[in-house]
Amino acid sequence: MLGFAVKSFEHSNHLVCSASGPSVNKAVTCAEILKRQMPELKQVTGIGYRNVRMIKDEMIDGKVSQTITTRRLPSIHILLSKNHLHPSLPGYQGADKVSDHVNRPVPRRTFEKNDYRGTKEG
Repeated sequence: MLGFAVKSFEHSNHLVCSASGPSVNKAVTCAEILKRQMPELKQVTGIGYRNVRMIKDEMIDGKVSQTITTRRLPSIHILLSKNHLHPSLPGYQGADKVSDHVNRPVPRRTFEKNDYRGTKEG
């Protein structure tokens, strides 16, 4: 999916990542990866809910009855653009600074043998 998104930026100046339900996290992750690869991207995010009707046929005492269930699923739409977007738009995030993506060393903690739980001496 990310390869398709990167190729689409060769022909277009914007891309919309949309998802609902359990896929919302994947859309956010894809947008963040794209923004890391292309720090010049601007972003506008819209969130909301999507109503989904599920119709289920059930056999009860030889008769068919329908059960209709309506669920509200969270949804997200993320616009990524190379073009200037107006900063007053709700959900606007400007382009990242390149210095934000410099690999910084992660502080490491050394552990002593006594720090581990469940170990026995002897």
